[in-house]
Amino acid sequence: ESVAREIRLAGRGVTPLGPLGFDRLRALLDPDTGLLEIALGEPRSIAWWLTDDGLTTVELPGRSALEKLAETTHRQLRRLDLTHRSTRREGALQLAEAVLTPLTEHLDRKRIVVVADGALHAVPWAALPDPREPWVPLLQRHEVITLPSLSVVAALRGNETAATGDPTGNADRLGSVAIFADPAFGASPVLGASPVFGASFERLPRTRDEALRIGRRLGERARLFLGVEAHREPLLDGSLRHFGALHFATHGVVDPDFPELSGILLSTVDGEGHPREGMLRPHDLLTLRLEARLVVLSGCGTALGRPISGEGFLGLAHGFLDLGVPRVVASLWPVTDRATAELMDRFYRHLEEPETTVASALHRAQRELAAIPEWRDPHFWAAFTLQGEWK
Repeated sequence: ESVAREIRLAGRGVTPLGPLGFDRLRALLDPDTGLLEIALGEPRSIAWWLTDDGLTTVELPGRSALEKLAETTHRQLRRLDLTHRSTRREGALQLAEAVLTPLTEHLDRKRIVVVADGALHAVPWAALPDPREPWVPLLQRHEVITLPSLSVVAALRGNETAATGDPTGNADRLGSVAIFADPAFGASPVLGASPVFGASFERLPRTRDEALRIGRRLGERARLFLGVEAHREPLLDGSLRHFGALHFATHGVVDPDFPELSGILLSTVDGEGHPREGMLRPHDLLTLRLEARLVVLSGCGTALGRPISGEGFLGLAHGFLDLGVPRVVASLWPVTDRATAELMDRFYRHLEEPETTVASALHRAQRELAAIPEWRDPHFWAAFTLQGEWK
């Protein structure tokens, strides 16, 4: 793998990894997992399908053609238009034919880990048609995970083993979960608007419902920060250091041109209506002391950012991976409050089941949502993706 990742793991003493050899990369993959890595180029691109027992290489169309299909797929699926379902699938069908069809006979693993390039990072891979049955999404047969590079998993996996003694990261070891939702942006306890970079952000009262549903499911393991209490200080002062998971149900601000200006928008006022700093930015993450093994960014477009070759999107999700959080669930586009609350409730329900991984919990939740007529359109379930460790 051409890119060596230096993972900044706050206070964890993890040695940065250099380039990994073929045998070590292959050893990262269990028998149920295959890696699809794509390198864009002109006049042709290359895809590698790597498993624990072999490597297959195929040529793909050039960068310009694939990036155009990726952008079309993202645009068509993020826009909800139930009257033109067939035409909204055109980009996904063409992209699947270009990238997946040449590998049809090899896509026999339960889990597909995608290391993409360029605009392909914004593709909801689980929603792409299965080349064996074009009207069935990959979601039906495969867990789909995305990574900036496979060496990220090597670094994060080594860190998690050192921290917990358990390289599998079973969900029943998540422990306590801190949930931030419905932050306040003004003096009103119900509504408020916060001007950030010239934009106005309305409160999201339904995210409170999302938090309460998760809280009821987790019981004493959940600690809720709602309204004016959903502010930055519990994160910055280290009081959440030993929590196993962090869940943010709020606005995500993504600036692809200046990623350092991206952030998670938390309460901008205190209980008396006095202003306070509400944006948690990437540089703030570098000061955090966290042992979290999962971060859920239940906001709009939180998986996006500036595309960096070999690094994925430089943004919010990338920032938590850099911090050493091994699993980040983030979104590729704005999703509706009701559908997200339903998805997250099912996600945490499955996380409570014995021997369930984060990857399988998200996969089951998305499959269940896709089976409900009201939310079967990929717009509702395909936005969320797991980045990082799948075990």
